[in-house]
Amino acid sequence: MVLLKTLKKCMAVFALFAIPASATYVAVLETISPKDVLSLEEKQYLTDVLRSEAVKALPAEMNFTIMTRDNIQMMLPPGKGIEECEGSCLVETGKNIAADYIAQGRVGRFGANLTITVELYETAGNKLMGSFTAKSSDIENLEIEIRKQAKSLFMKVRGTAFNQPAYATGISSGPQTVALKIQTVPMGATIVIDGRPTKCTSTPCTIQIVDGEHRVLAVRDDYKDRDSVIYVEGPETELMLTLDPNFGQLNIEPKFSENIGADKPIVVEVDGKTSRNDVAYKKGINNLPPGAHSVVVSHPCFEPATFNVGIVVGKTEKFEQELKRGKGWITLKAVQNGAEQKAPVWIDGVKTGETPFVKEIPLCSKIEVGEGEFKGEVDVELKVGANVEVTHELVKVEPPKPEVADANQAQASAAATAAMDASQEKGMSIAKPIGIGLAVLGAAAAGVGLYENTVVKDERKAYDEAQFNSASEADDQWDKIQSAKLKRNVLYGVGAGLFAIGVTVFFVF
Repeated sequence: MVLLKTLKKCMAVFALFAIPASATYVAVLETISPKDVLSLEEKQYLTDVLRSEAVKALPAEMNFTIMTRDNIQMMLPPGKGIEECEGSCLVETGKNIAADYIAQGRVGRFGANLTITVELYETAGNKLMGSFTAKSSDIENLEIEIRKQAKSLFMKVRGTAFNQPAYATGISSGPQTVALKIQTVPMGATIVIDGRPTKCTSTPCTIQIVDGEHRVLAVRDDYKDRDSVIYVEGPETELMLTLDPNFGQLNIEPKFSENIGADKPIVVEVDGKTSRNDVAYKKGINNLPPGAHSVVVSHPCFEPATFNVGIVVGKTEKFEQELKRGKGWITLKAVQNGAEQKAPVWIDGVKTGETPFVKEIPLCSKIEVGEGEFKGEVDVELKVGANVEVTHELVKVEPPKPEVADANQAQASAAATAAMDASQEKGMSIAKPIGIGLAVLGAAAAGVGLYENTVVKDERKAYDEAQFNSASEADDQWDKIQSAKLKRNVLYGVGAGLFAIGVTVFFVF
């Protein structure tokens, strides 16, 4: 009997060494459980399920070897049964049988449900590579859960093995390439995979990657980095990542007394800069990182408004104070034919004095000098607290001349006149009203298309500035943009076609 056991152990060792030395060995030990939970046959069946999933994830053609029950049994420590090994025995057994990786499942009971925990160890470093847990009401459904999760667990071995030479000799298909389609909310994120930069610098994008488990990092200005571990397989895999904002907002909406200067630009500086990440600060919503900031709001007609603001992630602060009208000094003289003249000075239509004129007046005022046909506007830009000297030449102001059409317009007008004359000579046929109607319909369709174009811009702005709570909300907003684009393009095409047909009918028939 002793001789028979020794012979079997020698045969097992011989079988192991007969495998190429460059192979990666993986052992799946027997599933363990309390006696009142599973029978021996049920435990052995679940072990066979785990072992079959290991074979699928780690095929022999890729130089992986999944050790058999007999191999493992022969190499266990003396007096130790295959169903008794757990904990530290796992790694020790792995070393005894020269296994690179070793796994085992433990079944228990939680309430009315069966539970299983499967752990995978690297024997060389006593390192836990990964694990998964599952729960089900009976053993049949527990098997289904095991098949769902076991493959990704054993794929961790596959990823590690590919850091070393994957094949000993011969030709092999190697890992499969998968098209990983990545979308983020919001768009425009840069993607890093497994710690390495990719060509994807602005989502959405598609990256070709080997199948298996990968760590995907999405990075975008003003948003928190999003780190995700995903298992990719098949011809393509889709990944949607929602980025959490890492900014607050400052809404610049100053008020203007009497609406003065509402058409002039506002300059916003934050912490001494007029832009951030190549985006200029502006009137309206501005994204700012959390913390304290100093802000200066400048306008050509008003004194600069300076204030400090504390920004909190997810909150909006609003500046809506009324700007104080700025004042500047002007020294104004009037001359005519080289001689200095006395002439009335008008500020915003009100006679205020006469030249020589020295006074502090509001910025952006309309300044005029003279009377009657010699009354002219002074072109000057005043500055807060500064004195500007201006000498104004009194000249006769010619009344505005009517606009004269350029040569092309004249030719077009002449051509149109000639066409009208020709059409009048031919008489008004039935084709003329039809042509006019088609042209009008075409112009109307194009006009509606222009409106849809503004809808596209509004929907896209809403998409860029929104903070979506889910991927479905982002998809709905994106669908609105695409729908508006489709309507716009159809209307443009129909409008252009009807207009062209109408013109052709009018002039040809």
